[in-house]
Amino acid sequence: GARSPSRLHAATMTMATWRLVASEALFTAVQLTGFALLFLLPFSSAIAVNTFVFCFLKACGVANDALALDAHGSSSVTLSLTHAGKISQAECAWRLLAQLVIAPLAIVAVLGHSALGLDLRDLSVPRYEAGAAAPWLFATECLATFTLLTLIFNVPIPGAADVGGVTLGGFVCPGIVGVPVGMNPAMNALCALSTGHVDAYAPALLGTLTAAVAHGVASPALDRIFAGKAKQD
Repeated sequence: GARSPSRLHAATMTMATWRLVASEALFTAVQLTGFALLFLLPFSSAIAVNTFVFCFLKACGVANDALALDAHGSSSVTLSLTHAGKISQAECAWRLLAQLVIAPLAIVAVLGHSALGLDLRDLSVPRYEAGAAAPWLFATECLATFTLLTLIFNVPIPGAADVGGVTLGGFVCPGIVGVPVGMNPAMNALCALSTGHVDAYAPALLGTLTAAVAHGVASPALDRIFAGKAKQD
């Protein structure tokens, strides 16, 4: 017979959840793969690398919108939105599963296949060595991630997040501070999985997660600060 309204609603919710997980895992995997393969390309300078990163991320964003994936691609974004009260905890949990577990495992399974002849240890971006200074990694990732999230959600300037993200990740942190950053927990999870250096990437992963939660809590106040500044300008 015909399904009852409650069963139909449950089936619809299940399909929506599966679509959410699949979209998030696919989008995150594409982004992470782009960074994982970054150093296999023959770039001549840091400017060339960061120009590629900028264009790659813009293309990912366009595809995300065009295909209506509604994917975040970053656990930092997901956690910030959750703690700002903009998405539910259940949705957050499903997205984190896709970003931190499914996408990294899928990438390692595909890129690590012997037929490709790739060494996963050479594909990790950012690159940390075991025994790296944990407090410094944690603090740098935390500050960089918080700044990027502020640029994404609170600063009312078009393109601020794109330019700011590339500047932080491509120039400021690795070139001036001396610490490469990913600003995405999923990226650190992939690097830990592919290299086996969990001890090296754990502080960076914790830093991005901490920054995401802190930004979600502070986001309403940041909105007021930047809205007030925009009015003054």
